[in-house]
Amino acid sequence: MAVFGQAVGLKTHIWRNNARSAILLAGFPVLLVGILFGVQVLMMGFGLLPNSGG
Repeated sequence: MAVFGQAVGLKTHIWRNNARSAILLAGFPVLLVGILFGVQVLMMGFGLLPNSGG
């Protein structure tokens, strides 16, 4: 059982593949921001970066 259903023909397969690619491309910057945020939090936790608290 596929996630987006079963492809009917070649055009449908191409369209669904393009939609999945667009979702992955849109999610990549979100992933990068999350990774950078996590690295920054770890560096603040280890005292390598000053934290913004008072």
